[in-house]
Amino acid sequence: ALSVPNRSCTHSACVAARPPPGILKLAEILVSLMTLICVAASQASMAGHTAMGGLNLASSSINNMPYSPFQGTEMQQVQELDRAYSQMRSPAVYGGVAVCISLFCMTLGMLVGGTKQGLRGSRRWVIADFVFSLLAFVLSVVGVALYLTVVINVNATDTCKKREQVYAGRGYTWMNCSVQGGDAATALFGIILAILYVVSTVFAALKLRQFQRHESEPPSVPKPQADRPRRSRNHSRENDLYV
Repeated sequence: ALSVPNRSCTHSACVAARPPPGILKLAEILVSLMTLICVAASQASMAGHTAMGGLNLASSSINNMPYSPFQGTEMQQVQELDRAYSQMRSPAVYGGVAVCISLFCMTLGMLVGGTKQGLRGSRRWVIADFVFSLLAFVLSVVGVALYLTVVINVNATDTCKKREQVYAGRGYTWMNCSVQGGDAATALFGIILAILYVVSTVFAALKLRQFQRHESEPPSVPKPQADRPRRSRNHSRENDLYV
């Protein structure tokens, strides 16, 4: 019989063993960066008259004006309100930054590891990707929920309302206690990020299912079809010799 080379996996198993598509991981990385930018931009825009905001990102535009609309005790009151407001928002800001950076680094690691992994140890890698995507989805949803909860609770405090009245008296009506565009954009990108992780989880689950189907199938034994013509030819040659 002809010797058939043993292959570690068939075509369907090799397809199932491939790491998640790189484009999906790249999308998750980009969205996590956009979420991080929105968190920082929202804090910087709502810092008010405080010189360096909650994350020390940039100076306040109001404080850099050649003429400040706030003078004397009113300026001191505004600065105190801004500090109190920034401190109340700090759990949402620092928590959002920590979640975004963590997801960015871990997703980047999964992308690099999946690129190096190839078809080696594929089953373990698919399981790792499934667990990571599921945990990242839960972390994204919890992060968005906690971020919005903190923002809404801070906007409902008396400090925010006093701050809104002081700024509105000088024409700064956009410094109000409603959910700002930066906070809404943060929540939106966080939801998009959670959806991407759901897609990665489903994709990894389907590949694990393909692995199980392949392992449950009985191994196919190749038939030595190529030996039959050779044997018939050798038998005819022997008959000719005897004749």
